[in-house]
Amino acid sequence: MGSNLGEILAPEDIFYSWGEDKGGINDLNEKEWKTFISKDSSFKLNYPPDWEVFEDSYFSEGNAYLIPVQSWALVNFDYSEHGGVYILPADAIIMNFNIMTEGIKQSLNGYLDCRDLASKQCENIMINGVVYKKTITEGRGSSGINLTTMKNGMIYEVSGMVNSQNDKEGMGQMEEIIKTFEIIQSI
Repeated sequence: MGSNLGEILAPEDIFYSWGEDKGGINDLNEKEWKTFISKDSSFKLNYPPDWEVFEDSYFSEGNAYLIPVQSWALVNFDYSEHGGVYILPADAIIMNFNIMTEGIKQSLNGYLDCRDLASKQCENIMINGVVYKKTITEGRGSSGINLTTMKNGMIYEVSGMVNSQNDKEGMGQMEEIIKTFEIIQSI
């Protein structure tokens, strides 16, 4: 694969498409899931009713990695109990949704073609008509998922972490939520 982003995320690439089977999306009303729509109506997602979503402001201009335009987090535990302290419940799941214009652009090409990544899995997938680069990582007692795409000059990133020794169920929950992620319009 070349380093050109247009080549990396070309729709003609072979990828697994979550967008084709919308079974999980059709079941949302039965599950009574909630819908989150960003303030500027640029993206939306659905999530279980016992989860909470909040605006995430832990990024700053001094951060060496990225400067998001918008950032939200979705968690399956009462975040207020922990007050931002980085001690997580045993089966915690945290998902972050970022829209960026600056920051990791120089290393984005290498990331999107899976070079220099310690990933268990790296592939292109399609969600609701948009191609994303999906990576799966595993660590001690946790697993992670990351999806990245570019649309109209904006970098959209969805990342999640399952803090559990038995993470199969947690990863399944994250993937079910990710299936509902939709870029409505670019800001």
